Amino acid sequence: MEKVTLTQPATIAGETFQAGREIIISEKNLEKAYGEHQRNKVRAKIREEVADEMSILGTVSDATSLLLLSFSKLLLTIAEAQSLEELRQNVMNLEAHAFCQSFLEGIDKGEILLSSQTKGMDVVYKEITDRLTKTAKIFV
Repeated sequence: MEKVTLTQPATIAGETFQAGREIIISEKNLEKAYGEHQRNKVRAKIREEVADEMSILGTVSDATSLLLLSFSKLLLTIAEAQSLEELRQNVMNLEAHAFCQSFLEGIDKGEILLSSQTKGMDVVYKEITDRLTKTAKIFV
């Protein structure tokens, strides 16, 4: 632990300290405090410009159920197809096919942006695997 002068705002135990303030903190905790402040700023902006946490959770729930429904239909379509041509035809008739086309076109045109694309796949992969692993360890 050492006395440092904050070079940027930092959040420690829920309290924000402005740049220029002197505090006693370890280097490891200082980096965490800077990161926490940045996360809080991003989350506040999302709440202001997009939606509150419960609305976002509802959107995630909708997206997940749509994905599960589409995936289930796709698995059954694959299992029931007698030929590659029949599989192609049946997949083209799935409701999700038009949605997928539209979704991917929107991404290709830059009309739809994914947070995973802007954050970077390496960052997202690490967040997913870290959180999955930490959560699973709680159940062990």
